[in-house]
Amino acid sequence: MVSDFVAQFLETTNSSDHQGFDDDIIVYDDASRSDYGTSSFLLRYNYNAPRTQRLALFGLADGAVSHTWFLGLDSVVGEGQDLFDTVLKTAADTLVYTPLWCAWFLAFMTIFEEEEMKNGDAFDDLSPAPMSVRIRSIPSVWRSDWLELLRGNLGFFLPITGLIYGLVPREERVLAFGVAGLIYTTILSLWNQSRNNQRNNIY
Repeated sequence: MVSDFVAQFLETTNSSDHQGFDDDIIVYDDASRSDYGTSSFLLRYNYNAPRTQRLALFGLADGAVSHTWFLGLDSVVGEGQDLFDTVLKTAADTLVYTPLWCAWFLAFMTIFEEEEMKNGDAFDDLSPAPMSVRIRSIPSVWRSDWLELLRGNLGFFLPITGLIYGLVPREERVLAFGVAGLIYTTILSLWNQSRNNQRNNIY
């Protein structure tokens, strides 16, 4: 949740055309901001709570799956942390778990995001895509976005994965990956929203 909040804040503050802000932007000093409270501050930045909830839900499921993966990998390869075991586990993570994770993430987001379908040419007349349409669109999403997500994931996590498998005990690996995931989820949230904007023709 923290990672997505940071991502949304970065989107609004770094956007050159102020996309994500209300049309009437007001700058408050500290005193006046405290009068309006946190809720008004979030509204002023057009905070998207469902987006954070989706990522949080995925994160909970991902934590459980990751823990199961670590247990299964150790049962097959062993619990050793020498060079051979580290290389083997990192290779398994890279060649098996990560490609499946990327496919799972894209499928999850495709299903649970209320992707907007444009009716005619009017951008103000948008409606959520039916669930059946979202499910049928999963293969096309995989074809268009899976490889890009895989490359980004491996670029970030490959060196971290080797260090964790080589240095961190099994019972602490979910926590170690979770700490790294805080940073990665911020990047992932920005990337995911960017592809959604492109798909919905929002510039």
